[in-house]
Amino acid sequence: MHAINELLHPINQTQVCGEDLAFAPEVDAILEARKQDDASIEQGDWVAELKIADWTFVIQRCSALISSKSKDLRLAVWFTEANAKVHQFRGLADGYRLITGLCELYWTDLHPLPDDDGYEQRIGNLQWLLTRSVQLIKEMRITAAKEAVFRIVDFETVSASGLKRSQDDVSLTLTAFELAKRNTPAEFYRILLADVLDCQAAFLEMESCVNAKFGIEGPAFTAAKEAITRAVDLVTRFSGELGISKTGASVTELNQGLSSSAQESPGPGTRQAVYSRAQALAQLRDIAEYFRLTEPHSPVAYLADKAANWGEMPLHLWLGSVVKDPVALSHIEELLGLDRKHEEH
Repeated sequence: MHAINELLHPINQTQVCGEDLAFAPEVDAILEARKQDDASIEQGDWVAELKIADWTFVIQRCSALISSKSKDLRLAVWFTEANAKVHQFRGLADGYRLITGLCELYWTDLHPLPDDDGYEQRIGNLQWLLTRSVQLIKEMRITAAKEAVFRIVDFETVSASGLKRSQDDVSLTLTAFELAKRNTPAEFYRILLADVLDCQAAFLEMESCVNAKFGIEGPAFTAAKEAITRAVDLVTRFSGELGISKTGASVTELNQGLSSSAQESPGPGTRQAVYSRAQALAQLRDIAEYFRLTEPHSPVAYLADKAANWGEMPLHLWLGSVVKDPVALSHIEELLGLDRKHEEH
């Protein structure tokens, strides 16, 4: 899994978003890696080897380009798609947060830049991802038994019909699904519940950010939001059957993630000293993670994450992300004596 914050550092001090890679060969390679044949289509007498998308390549290439060459929304939505394919709900959440970070930090210079049609290209990139998210969510795994792995779309199909999906897929029945669910370890559902809740929180953060940028002209979030809400409800139901609650799953997930530091942490009633800037920012992110998992609708997680991200930004970039009026921004920079071209991190 990629550390998303590492992808949000400026390309350089003079060109924070780097170059436009719209017609670069690196983009052609990503497009080729994303291609995949539909296995459900009959090939007839001429059977050819099906092309399978190389999602790992897409993740690696997109992240490398975003980090070192171009802050580009199209690269970010492809990264999100591939990350969801490889890492499921957790990968989708990371992709949403990458997009939120790019829009918050680099809106003015983010690629694709506005043209005569305004922000239509950016809106199109985001609308594509939101439409794609509906299918990505349907493809998420919700069982992990040795006998079979079922996805959300499989459950929706068998629940609607109570019968096998097709003559060729005799294993996809409601009975087979229930058996696979019973044989799936409880640990799988504990992690799945934490991941889907985190994904929902990341989605809402992205929605809030994008709506603030575009207003009523922005992309439509409704279908994707409904898809992730249904996923949360479904996973919550399956987890609840095993006695796993939202709070219980989240706290256990958080404790495991912090196990190494917890062994050295001070006891109740004491305060752990902060000795470095890096440690302070890490604690802010731990706080954000706790509230994201235990209270996903609380604003604390969003604000703590934002504070940690701001802590890694040079002052001129932070000002640019919170002060939208160019005249006011220029006045503030003049008062503070800032030189944007030469300011150091």
